[in-house]
Amino acid sequence: MARAHNSEVRRELTPLRLALRVLLVALVALPAAAAQWTLSGDLNCHDPGIWKESGTWWIARTWGAGIGMAYSKDGRAWSTGAPIWQNGLTWWHTYNGNTAWTWAPSLVDYKGKALCYYAVSTFGSQVSAIGLATASSIADGDWSDQGAILSSGTGAPFNAIDPCFTTDAAGGPWLSFGSFWNGIYVTALDPGTFKPTGNATNIASNSAGIENSQIVFWNGYYYLFASVGTCCDGASSTYHIVVGRSAAITGPYVDRNGVAMLSGGGTTLDSGGGRYIAPGGESIYDDGGAWVCARHELDGQNGYSTVLFINDLYWDGDGWPTYLATEPALTGQPLAASVAAGSAAALYCPASNAASYQWFKDGAIVAGATGPTYFIPAAGVLDAGAYTCTVSNAAGTVSSQQAALAVLGGSQPGRLVNMSCRGVAGTGAAEMIAGFHLGGAGTSGLENVLIRAAGPSLAPFGVAGALQDPALQLVAVGSQASVGADVGWNGDPSVAAAATAVGAFAWPSSSADSALLTGLQPGGYTALISGHSGDTGVALMEVYDAVPDAQRDSSTPRPINLSARVQVQSGPTPAVVGFVIGGPSAATVLIRASGPALAGFNLSGVLPDTTMQLWAVSGTGNTLLDSAAGWTGDPVVAAVAQSVGAFSWSSGPTADTAMLVTLPPGPYTAVVGGANNEAGIVLLEVYEVP
Repeated sequence: MARAHNSEVRRELTPLRLALRVLLVALVALPAAAAQWTLSGDLNCHDPGIWKESGTWWIARTWGAGIGMAYSKDGRAWSTGAPIWQNGLTWWHTYNGNTAWTWAPSLVDYKGKALCYYAVSTFGSQVSAIGLATASSIADGDWSDQGAILSSGTGAPFNAIDPCFTTDAAGGPWLSFGSFWNGIYVTALDPGTFKPTGNATNIASNSAGIENSQIVFWNGYYYLFASVGTCCDGASSTYHIVVGRSAAITGPYVDRNGVAMLSGGGTTLDSGGGRYIAPGGESIYDDGGAWVCARHELDGQNGYSTVLFINDLYWDGDGWPTYLATEPALTGQPLAASVAAGSAAALYCPASNAASYQWFKDGAIVAGATGPTYFIPAAGVLDAGAYTCTVSNAAGTVSSQQAALAVLGGSQPGRLVNMSCRGVAGTGAAEMIAGFHLGGAGTSGLENVLIRAAGPSLAPFGVAGALQDPALQLVAVGSQASVGADVGWNGDPSVAAAATAVGAFAWPSSSADSALLTGLQPGGYTALISGHSGDTGVALMEVYDAVPDAQRDSSTPRPINLSARVQVQSGPTPAVVGFVIGGPSAATVLIRASGPALAGFNLSGVLPDTTMQLWAVSGTGNTLLDSAAGWTGDPVVAAVAQSVGAFSWSSGPTADTAMLVTLPPGPYTAVVGGANNEAGIVLLEVYEVP
C-alpha cells in the first residue's frame, strides 16, 4: 500500500524568417518483450517502496513489526535488512490497536536526507495516521522519529494511509496518499520539515477501491499510478495497477481514453495472470532515465503469499508507461567540427527510450563516456578522430553516424558574434528581459555594441501580432544604472550604418522600432523591452558585436552569453533564440531553456515543461540538428553550466531542457515551446564555452 519515487558567417542572422518553418519528425520503433528482472533471496514483500542510494538498492515494505527493509547490490539478489523500529513507537497505539504494525512505507533520499513515510492503522479502519522517519542516509540507518504528520478519523474526507513522496517539475516536495474513503489525495510538503503545508486535493476515486498511489513526472506530464481493487482476498483478489496523467500535479488526471481518474478512470498497466495474480503496491523509480516498476504479486501455488517483482518500465510513442520496450530512437546526430587546439569540444547524441550510452573514437571505446554528451575541456591533437555513439536499452541498440572532430593548431577559436531572442513582450511583469555579458579572457576597454528591439519591422517576415511600439532600456548589472534608452529610432544614420555593417536586416527609417549603438565596458547588462503605448506583442531583441575585425585584438571585449526571460504563448507561438558563431573554427555553446527551474526565484506562471529544437540556418532553409525535452541531470552539462556561471538546476529529472554542443561557424536558432502547447515564462540562455 505504498511506493517510493522517484542541452566566419557572422552577418547573416535571419532567425525570424527561417526558424518559423515547422518540421515534423516521426521516429518509429518496434515493441519487444517485457524486461522482467530475475530475482532471488528475500522476496517476501508487500507494498515495496524502492530506492537506490550510492549504488545499493533498498526496499522498505509492509513487514508486520516495524518497517521491513531489504537491500541488494544489483537489484536482483535481495538480503534482509534490519527493520526500522521493530518494537514500535508509543504514539502508534492510538491508530493501530496497541501493536507494532505499520503499512506501506515510501522510501526516498531527498537533498541529502533519507525520508521514510509510512501508515499506521488497522485493516478496514479510517482511524489512521502517516508517520515520518528521517535519517542522514538509508545505509546509515540512524532514523529519527518525526511523529504523525497527517491523521484521519471516522468521517474524515480521506484515509491517512499509503503515503508516497514525490517531487514536482521544479523539485518541490509533495505527498500523495489515501485509500477507500474518497480515494487518492495530494498535498504540498514544506521543504524544511517535510510535513504538509496546506489543504489536500482529491485527485482519484474508484468504486472498486483505489490506493497505493505514486506520482512521477516525465516529459511534461505528471503520471499517477495506483492500485485498484482488493489486495488481500486470496484467489478472489482483484488488485491491478492503473495509471493516468495530468499537466499539473494536482490534476485533473485522465487515462489514455480521456476518462477522469476522479470518475473511476485509469489505464491498466499490469493485471497479472497465471500463477501470480493481483499485482499492486507499485513503486516507480527513475534510475537515471532507466525506469523500473517494483510491486508485489500473490503466489497462487504458495498460499497466495506476496512476492516481489521488478520490471523495466518504458514509455510508448504516445507517452504512456508500458512494460514493452521500444528500441532507442535518435532525435539528432553528433556533429562534425573543427576546433582550435586548447578550446572546448562537445559531441551530443540526443535519443529517446535510452537506458545507456557509450561513445567510441575510431572504433574504440572511450572510457567513462557513457552519457548523451561527450565533453573535452581542452582539445588536443590526440582527441582528433571519428566519433560515434551507441544508445541501448533492453529492446536493442542503435548507433549514431560518424562525426569527425578535427583539432587545428595555431587557429583562433570560434566565438559568438551576435545573439537574438524572440518572444512576447508587454508591460510591467510581462516585459521582455534580456541579459548579456561582455568579456573574454584578458579583455579591457570598450566594446562597440548594437542593441535593437524590433517590433513593427517584423511584419514583412510574416510574424503575426508584432509589438507595435517597443521601448528599449539598457541597464548595467550591479549598479542598476541606466546606460541608455530609446523609443523609436527615427532612422538614425549611425544605427543604420552599423546595422548594415553587421548584416542586420534593414528597418524603414520611419518605423517605431528602437535601437542603441554604444560603447560598453566589460561586464553584464540588461535590456528591457516593453510596450511603450501599453501594448503587447512579439518582439525581437538583438545584440551585435559592432567592432570591425580589423580593429579587434585579443583584449577587445565581446559578447559571451545571452539570457532572455520571455513569455511563451499557448499554441504556435514558441520562443526563439538565435546566435551566430564567427571565426575560422567551431565554438562550443551551452543552450538552456529554464521553465520549472525558475520557480525557485518566486516567479509565477512559468512554463511547466520545455522542448527545444536546434536548427542550422541558411538562405535555402533550415536544417534540424537536434531536439530535446526534459532534464535528467546530465552531470557533464551540469558541470559546464557551473563553469560558465549559469544558475544550478535540480539534479533531475525536471522539465527544463539543455544542449551542450560544438558548432561550426554560421547562424543557428533554438526554438523553445511547451511540450503540451502551454503558455508560460521561460528563460532562454546561450553561453560560449571557452
